[in-house]
Amino acid sequence: MKATVHGVIVDGILQLKLRVPDEALEKALTARHQSAVVAPHMTLVRLDELGTSLTPAELPPPPQHIDLAPDTYLVETGLKIACYLVATAEMQVKLREYALRCAALLGLDPSAVDPKRVYHVTVSNAGYGQVRASVGAPWEYPRQVL
Repeated sequence: MKATVHGVIVDGILQLKLRVPDEALEKALTARHQSAVVAPHMTLVRLDELGTSLTPAELPPPPQHIDLAPDTYLVETGLKIACYLVATAEMQVKLREYALRCAALLGLDPSAVDPKRVYHVTVSNAGYGQVRASVGAPWEYPRQVL
């Protein structure tokens, strides 16, 4: 399955704006209380957590497509419930390399790119699809395959 990239945003978060195929939502919307995420994206770097100013820069073009593994995961934190898809292993490497290139152009230290980040796209959550209702770091919690 592939998500299509249709933009790069630098606004508190370095992120790729995505379009996910309808089939990406099929399993997610069968889970309890789930609504499709209004603005699907993939976070590359949480800039708002760095406490530094950014150097304005023209960023390189992102990958046109993100290859996603076939499994849909459900994660619960106790406060939030969401479903997400993970980029394939090969895509994880490409996304990390892209994030490092962007970080350098933005004047950030390479350590700004979290080596533990699992690049993923949240497709649904229990907060009516609002971004803040999603689980920001789902790899830190137990998950189940739908």
